[in-house]
Amino acid sequence: MLLYSHEIGEAMLDLLQLETVASVEKRRDDKLTAQDDHRLQDAASSYIISRHVVQAGDIEMDSDPLQKDAKLPPLRRSAIHLLTVLSKAFLHRVYESGASGVHGNLFSVQRGLTVLRYIATTDADNTVRVLAAEGADLLAQLRRVVLSADAYIS
Repeated sequence: MLLYSHEIGEAMLDLLQLETVASVEKRRDDKLTAQDDHRLQDAASSYIISRHVVQAGDIEMDSDPLQKDAKLPPLRRSAIHLLTVLSKAFLHRVYESGASGVHGNLFSVQRGLTVLRYIATTDADNTVRVLAAEGADLLAQLRRVVLSADAYIS
């Protein structure tokens, strides 16, 4: 998995930068119609289907796959998941053999931290925000471990 890790990591960061959707705080008018009120209630609710928590936006996306919005939350979730798996693999390698075996394959950790922290604070999807915050913590840990291993070697 670590053979093309640099390219995979950079591609996932590029994908996240292109596909991120910033949440827009909507101004509430004093007069909401019944249909708008019903839509707000549906968007806030979650459904539990076969032991998986599915957000209302996912059900809406699956029911209308030809919608105009091409920036889908599951794609961002998958990219963040792949970055966290890659970071865990790097952490495992650093703990096993030291930082010398990782430097050539390591993607830009600082760029990853910046992108994931931005997504964790601004994305419209709650799940993406949580995954991005966890991924940023993991990348910060990876950066600390690699830097401390470099200091130990020097």
